[in-house]
Amino acid sequence: MARTHLNLQLSPVNPAKRETYKFWVPERVRYADLEVQRHVNNMIVGVYFQSARIAMLRDLDILWSTPEHAIVLARTINDYYKELTYPNELEVGACVTRMGNTSFDMMFGVFVGNDCYASQEAIAVYWNPVTHEKRSLDGPVREKLARFLVD
Repeated sequence: MARTHLNLQLSPVNPAKRETYKFWVPERVRYADLEVQRHVNNMIVGVYFQSARIAMLRDLDILWSTPEHAIVLARTINDYYKELTYPNELEVGACVTRMGNTSFDMMFGVFVGNDCYASQEAIAVYWNPVTHEKRSLDGPVREKLARFLVD
């Protein structure tokens, strides 16, 4: 059964399980990441997600493969499960959950040990920044994304 949030269809993959993720990036909570309530600001958690997303796409060599190829975010959905505090060593997991014709979905999880503190589902569009039009996910890009595709 797929999870729903605000009547939106979300991935049926469980974002809170470490086994879900195929790519990992280390992070740490900096003192500057905190709010007055002494936990990490939600916008900073978004920076952790972005770091993992960029690292994964760079690892796949598809972030900016040519001047006519780019990937842009069309949508993100964040869920926060626990407060992140200082100091902490984190790991951010990333994976691909779906590939369409011109877009693909990714999932990210912020972990301390085996505990998931926050997750994000993101829809990315493969596009041409010169013409501002969507591009089809071609064979080489699909093959690269498949490396981190969850079952």
